[in-house]
Amino acid sequence: MKVEANRNPELQKSLKELKEKAEELKVAKIELKNRTKQTTEQLYKHVDSAWTEAEATAKKLVGQVLWTVLENMKCLWYSSISMKYANEL
Repeated sequence: MKVEANRNPELQKSLKELKEKAEELKVAKIELKNRTKQTTEQLYKHVDSAWTEAEATAKKLVGQVLWTVLENMKCLWYSSISMKYANEL
């Protein structure tokens, strides 16, 4: 085939074009790999940020719920003490 390629200018041209296209594809593959890596890193950063915000909101909400429960327990405790002293009088 090499002998034929050397004798046939059209075949030489086609082989040259194939090599150029192969190089272009190689470069495109590298660029795609880099863009994919960058996009993945950006997505991880966004997800991490959203997760951190969700955790903070959940902690705040849990804190508020616990505070409300404790306040209600305190009110019930005061009520029960008041009733106890009222019954003793």
